[in-house]
Amino acid sequence: MIDVLVDARPVRARTTGVSRIITALVNLIKTDERFRFHVVGSSRCSEHWPDPSGISFIDAGQRSGPTAGRRLMFEQLRLRRIISRLRPDVYWATWDYGVPLACTCPTVLTVHDLIPLRDAGRRWSNIAYRINLRLALSGSTKIVADSEATLDDLINLCHVQRDRITVIPPGVGEEFHPQRCATDPNFGTGPFALYVGGYAPRKNFHILLLAFERLLNEGSLGVLTLVATGSEERLDAESRSVLARLKTRGIVRFTGNVPNDVLPGLYRQASVFVFPSLAEGFGFPPLEAMACGVPVICGRADSLAEVVGEAGHFVNVRDPGEIAAAMVKILGDVSYATRLKEAGLAQAAKFRWRRSAASMSEVLLTAARRPYQQAAD
Repeated sequence: MIDVLVDARPVRARTTGVSRIITALVNLIKTDERFRFHVVGSSRCSEHWPDPSGISFIDAGQRSGPTAGRRLMFEQLRLRRIISRLRPDVYWATWDYGVPLACTCPTVLTVHDLIPLRDAGRRWSNIAYRINLRLALSGSTKIVADSEATLDDLINLCHVQRDRITVIPPGVGEEFHPQRCATDPNFGTGPFALYVGGYAPRKNFHILLLAFERLLNEGSLGVLTLVATGSEERLDAESRSVLARLKTRGIVRFTGNVPNDVLPGLYRQASVFVFPSLAEGFGFPPLEAMACGVPVICGRADSLAEVVGEAGHFVNVRDPGEIAAAMVKILGDVSYATRLKEAGLAQAAKFRWRRSAASMSEVLLTAARRPYQQAAD
C-alpha cells in the first residue's frame, strides 16, 4: 500500500477551486486499495471535507498560512518534521508550492498557475512566493499542471523540463447539470447576468460593471440585472467607483457566500454568464456555467481558451462595449443562445473527475516507486 501525505491547508469553510481539486481527487483515489491517505490541514479540515472517512488528519496548526511568509516558515520547519515522522511513500504538495528543502521522500507538486510570478514587485509576499516556488520546483519528483497554459509557463518562465510535467485538467461535479429546478426568489425572478468569482484586480470586475452602465445609458438594459457572488466589501476601488453610480438603479445584487449545494441552481437560473477575468490558471466558473447549460461570455486569457473551447462567446474583456454587445446578442437571439448552450454542454462533458483521478493515481504511483533523487530545476 502507498502512503500518501497530502497538503490540504486550502480546505477551509469557504470552498475554492484548489480546495475542490484536493477533495475531489482524494475522495476518488482513496477507493483504490493501493492508496492510504494522510491529510495535513487546519484543525477543522475534516469538518470541511465532503467525505472524511478512511483519511487520517494531521493538524497543521494556526500559523501555517495563508500568507506566503507564513507558508514558507511552516513548510521549511514544521512540515519537514511531519514528513520525517510519518515517512510517507510520496508527498503531494497541492497548491503551487510547499516542498521542504531537501525533502526526504518523493514529491508530486501541483501547479495551478504562475500568475503571481508575473508581478515584478519586491514586496515580501512576492519574494517569499518566488523562494517557495523555486524550492518546490527544484525538489519535486513529478510536477502536475492544471492546463496546457500553465505547462507553457512552467517551461518558458521557470525553465522546467517538459518530461517532468503532466497536465491533468480538473473536472466538473455531477451536481452541475442543466436540469431546471425551482426558481430561488433570493436571486430575483427576472433575467440576470451572473458573475461567480473573486474580486482581485485581475478578475476585471469593474469592466463588467462598466458594461452594465453602458447598457443603462444606451437604454438597452431592459429588465436585465447583474447578480454577483460574494460581498461588495471585497471590491477594489475602481469597481466601487462604478458601483456607486449604479447602486441607486438597483440593477446589481451581491449574494454573499453561496453554499455549494445552492450554487448549481444559481447557475441554472442565470440567462447568461459573464467572466471578464484577465488571468486564470484554470477557470472553474465558466466550466460550471457551461455544464449547467448557461451561455458563457469570456476572454481567452491563459487557460480559458482550453476550458471553454469553441463553446463560448469570446470578447476583448478590456472593452466594456464588447461585453455589453455580447449580452445583447445572446439575450436577443434565441437560436444563438441555444447553440452556445448545446456547445457548452458538449465541452463541459470533456472534464470529468474520474478521468482526472485516474491520471493523478498514475502520477502518485510513478513518483512513489521511483527511487528518490533531488530533481534539477
